[in-house]
Amino acid sequence: MAEPPVILKLNPKETLEKHDPKKHLAGYYEVLRVENRKVNLVSRETMAEGLEVLAAESILPLEQISGGRFHSYLDIGSGGGFPAIPIIMLNDVEQAVLLERNSKKSLALERIVKTLGLSERVRIKFSDFEQYVPPGNFDLVTLRLVKLTAKIARKVSSILVAGGHFVYYSFPPEDFSASSLNFVSYCYKGSKGAPEKNFTIFQRK
Repeated sequence: MAEPPVILKLNPKETLEKHDPKKHLAGYYEVLRVENRKVNLVSRETMAEGLEVLAAESILPLEQISGGRFHSYLDIGSGGGFPAIPIIMLNDVEQAVLLERNSKKSLALERIVKTLGLSERVRIKFSDFEQYVPPGNFDLVTLRLVKLTAKIARKVSSILVAGGHFVYYSFPPEDFSASSLNFVSYCYKGSKGAPEKNFTIFQRK
């Protein structure tokens, strides 16, 4: 039986003031707005008033992982760059791969990364995760807006280093089990009256 989720509080403004005091993410928001006019990367509602909340939600799980320094990072289904771009910009990430199976979105990500000056340490890969052949193992993997299946979990586990972390921005399915991964789920609310949200942090044994 799964353990009950850990309850967290999230104040997006305070979280971003803590992790992004010099407001580096403002440049990301601006280039994302430009690209969103060409390709539907983020919903109109989020683009209008939710980018900072989404950025805070992107980095919240990393507060539960000690260190904040990652040699190799993989984001599966990167879309418009959440959670990957905030994680990369606000943490010590040496090398990252952003995986996107939509060609238009992957090209938009290429332009975003180039404009932000991140090309030396961030590579965009146009591929589905099931067909992706990684160059090596990762110490951080993230998955958002993609359903976690046992097959995905097995592959993620196989490419994580021992002790590496996998952040899934939701609860795992009720019947989920992964013998090689320990996990803890968390619940939080972004603001008063907002719906409850959750994420799960897995760690490779």
